[in-house]
Amino acid sequence: MWALGVLTYMLLTASHPFDDEGQASDDQIRHNILHRQASFADWTASASARQFVEMLLRKDPTTRLSIEQLLQDASPAAP
Repeated sequence: MWALGVLTYMLLTASHPFDDEGQASDDQIRHNILHRQASFADWTASASARQFVEMLLRKDPTTRLSIEQLLQDASPAAP
């Protein structure tokens, strides 16, 4: 689910969530992943998209959006 958050972020922003300037080395990106939150400074997508990505990028897997929660939220409403 975390990787889905990274990919979604990248698709929506054309940048890496842990590399603000697009010039970090692999070691710097690993450090950023471990020691800071994703950057949403230049976020231009919708607020709901940001909330979705933030829920996927939570470091603590017990608080991260699960596949079950995602599928439940995406299910069509009953008539």
